Amino acid sequence: MITNPKFYMQEIAKPDTKPIKDLEVDFSGMKYLSCKGLSSKGKSRVYTEQYADSNGIRVYIPTTLTVDTVDIEFEFVFAGDNRRDVFDTFYEYVKNKKLRYWDNVRNRQVEMYLSDKVEPSEDILLGSTPYIKATFKFTNINGISTKKS
Repeated sequence: MITNPKFYMQEIAKPDTKPIKDLEVDFSGMKYLSCKGLSSKGKSRVYTEQYADSNGIRVYIPTTLTVDTVDIEFEFVFAGDNRRDVFDTFYEYVKNKKLRYWDNVRNRQVEMYLSDKVEPSEDILLGSTPYIKATFKFTNINGISTKKS
């Protein structure tokens, strides 16, 4: 069991000199809630043809695995008095960029971009700490995740 889970992002740029962001440290007040699709595999690209004069189909399977992209959805909570500012700062960080994401929980890495609108929830009050939730939908550019050592 991981006692200190960490979640990271880094802008993909040439040269690879952009700083690594520890999401819960660099965006103070933001908490990772869930991630769907990190280990999803894209649909294989296979070419098929069907002919009227034969049963079945003819199939071409490339020797190099090629797959379609897949979606990844992160849900984050932004808590505290500056929750809207932290949400805006994180949104500005991820929009219009290719990003690399990895964590020490699943040890998987993906290259992705923000691919859908982001709508934060209304303010939710839990005790004396107000917070908002937001789902960020990304597209995994390569269609698969890779092992992060």
